[in-house]
Amino acid sequence: MFYCDQYHENLSVLKEVVDLRKVGAIEYKEYLKQVLEAAKNAANPSNSKSYPAVLVTRGQQALYGNLDQNEILALAIDSIMINTKRHGWNGHRLKEKKVINAIKKHISKEKLDDILQIIQNQKEYY
Repeated sequence: MFYCDQYHENLSVLKEVVDLRKVGAIEYKEYLKQVLEAAKNAANPSNSKSYPAVLVTRGQQALYGNLDQNEILALAIDSIMINTKRHGWNGHRLKEKKVINAIKKHISKEKLDDILQIIQNQKEYY
């Protein structure tokens, strides 16, 4: 899974609201209100209240969403990235290896590739 679970959940809420309107279960004004709120949450999942308050960056939130909502592990991986990565690490074999070795101490081999791909797609970890 390479996307934030919260983003997917917010899109599901938006689809649900549209479906309710289609069957006439809600009034148009209420429909517009709910669509606007769901679209805001889908566009910026960090506005959602489902993240712990200490997870303030998108990278932390993406890690949290893909590490079974383990707040401590997400913060640990975030800290590892901040303290281990070197400039230009992504794509540099030796620098990447240092990051991978630090991360794999905390997560299973099965999750390593997925988490590494998530990290590589977060601008804050460049």
